[in-house]
Formats: sequence, C-alpha cells, structure tokens
Amino acid sequence: MTQTNWMTPECAALPFEIRREVEDFEVQELPLYPATGEGGHLYITIEKTGLDTARAKRVLAKHFDLDPRTIGHAGQKDARAVTQQRLSLEGISVEQAMAFEHSRLRIIDATLHGHKLRRGHLAGNRFRILLRDLPEGSKVTVDKVMQLLQERGVPNRYMAQRFGQKGDNANIGRMLVLGDVQGAREAARGQGHKHWPKALRTLMVGAWQAQIFNAVLEARMGWEGGLQTVCPGDLAIRHESGGIFLVEEEADASRAKDLEISASGPLPGRRARLPEGAVLELEEGALAADGVSNEDLQGTGPFLSRLGARRPLRALVSNVSTEETPDGLWVVFELPPGAFATAVIDEVGKGLGVGWGLSVTPSQGEVQ
Repeated sequence: MTQTNWMTPECAALPFEIRREVEDFEVQELPLYPATGEGGHLYITIEKTGLDTARAKRVLAKHFDLDPRTIGHAGQKDARAVTQQRLSLEGISVEQAMAFEHSRLRIIDATLHGHKLRRGHLAGNRFRILLRDLPEGSKVTVDKVMQLLQERGVPNRYMAQRFGQKGDNANIGRMLVLGDVQGAREAARGQGHKHWPKALRTLMVGAWQAQIFNAVLEARMGWEGGLQTVCPGDLAIRHESGGIFLVEEEADASRAKDLEISASGPLPGRRARLPEGAVLELEEGALAADGVSNEDLQGTGPFLSRLGARRPLRALVSNVSTEETPDGLWVVFELPPGAFATAVIDEVGKGLGVGWGLSVTPSQGEVQ
C-alpha cells in the first residue's frame, strides 16, 4: 500500500506481530440491550477460547440436547481469540446453564428474556490486542495513531479472513452472481469443500461483495478529503441511527468531519440503493473492472433477489487506550458491529505487521 491508503499517514509504520498466541487477541461483545429477567429464552454470556461461534453453538447444543439452529447469536466471533459474547437458549434454566462445564467454553452469566437473540442485536465490540516485537519506544507512536483514529475514524475495510485462507472466495462468489453455479461448485471443491450448503454459497457471494466494496473504498481514499468528507451524489450513513440519505448540500461535509455521518460504499445487489454522479460512475467502474454490471444484478435467482446493501466507508473508533507489559503493548478500543479490529491494527503497521487477519494489499481485505 502507498501512504494514501492510510488514515494516519503522518505516523511512521511499525513492525509487530499479533496473534502469536490465541490469548493475544481478546474480544468482548457489547450488548444492545439488557435481558429483562423474564421469558422463555435464556440469554447467556459465554467466554470461549479457540472456538468460533458456530462450534461453540454446537458444543452447547450437544450438551443441552438442542438444535443448534435454535440458539440465537448477535454476531460471529473468530476462533483465533479469547472472546465473550451473548447467546440465547430456549427452554434451559439459569441453574442448568451455570452448571455447564467445558475446557474451552464457560458460561459467565445467565438471565431470562422474552425473545430469541437476533443477528445484529449488539452495540459493538471491545477489543484488547497484544502487539509483540514492537521497536523500543513505540508506545508514543501507537498512542498517536490510536488518538488520530478516534478523531478521524478508520477505513471500514473487509480484512483478509473475509476472503478465505487462499483469498479466492470472492472469485467463487462472482461466478455465483453471474450464474455460473457449476463453475463455482468445482472451484469450491478445489478448495476442499465436499459439501455445497447454502451457508457456504452465501459466504462466497459475501466475499465478492466485500471485494467490490474494498475497491471503492481504496479509490475514495484518493479523492480530495478522503473518507473524512462526503460529496454531492454520495449516499451518506448516519452513524447513530444507520439512516441513509442522498448528499445534495456541501454543508454535509462538516457533518462528516464531525463524525456524524460518513459516505457509504456498495455491497452490490438489486436491493442496494445507487448513488449519483461521480460516485455512481466510480462504483460502476469497480463492477466493470470485475466483469459485472448493475444490470447483471437485477435477476431473481436464489442469491440476487435479496442481495444488496450499503456499508459506511469509515468506522468510528472509541475508548482507546494502550498498556505496556513485558510481553508487548496491549491496544484497547471499541468498534461498531461489522468493523474489523485488524483494520485498526493495520494502521499501526501500515503493511509491516504480521499475523492472522492483517492485509498487505488494497485488494485484500477480513468476522463481526
């Protein structure tokens, strides 16, 4: 990447390593609302080590004799971390939950609630990440990077893990979008996937959408004002409410500078609202460079009929801090749902950091 790809170009790049140990990466899900203490669903907070959310749900389902599909979750959490998140169980008592024991999964608390926990029902995530092997005296620079990101926001890139171990999930997703289901199936088989469930196909299409989004994001960072402004024709997103509106007045640029709104980028599909003017030209160009047009996305197949959304090009970073220890420098911060912690850490290394989930090229991009 060139320096224009970074939100903090005035800060020197620092080499480091993350995720040498699973315990070097901590995630705490921030709930959107408290459980009421009444109802037929039990909201539990779990802490898991070395397990992703799907595996944790299977462990709990087997223990409590439940269908994993009945267990609610708000967001997906990575396996390569120590993570806390909320799940919901139906028909299980507080006493049953608190008696659960497992070597890599424990239930911290349990409270009844009136409905199943739904996807997206989280306020955000708090991260605590250990940077190892930093040059001596790096804390001053890391503190500066984190302060600037809190003032400016961070590029809301999809990072490497979003694209699969070989980085080719987006290509398979593109085949599906263009109707080449057989070609996509063969490519997935080449990845080692013996089965072809809907969840896997959806994952591939999502990786393709993420690739287009990242391409638009990198181009927008080269525009005057970068991600800290909006321009006429933009579809801006209000960070507090998630509302989307068409930018028609230059005065909206000051709202972007104040972190009230940000420009959005496409997760392409027939349901995605389109911007106008130069912004639309840019987004259509990103599709064309990948051999796709908006017309290709207007079909009604199993993927296209419900495909399409907008995502902020910038994510807000809050409650930042750092702590020096003998093992390295712990970096603490909070992000909204769907934003990748490694996009923040990438700003420290600017391509020099190593570890799972980091991106080294603009086309690479990172679970929630």
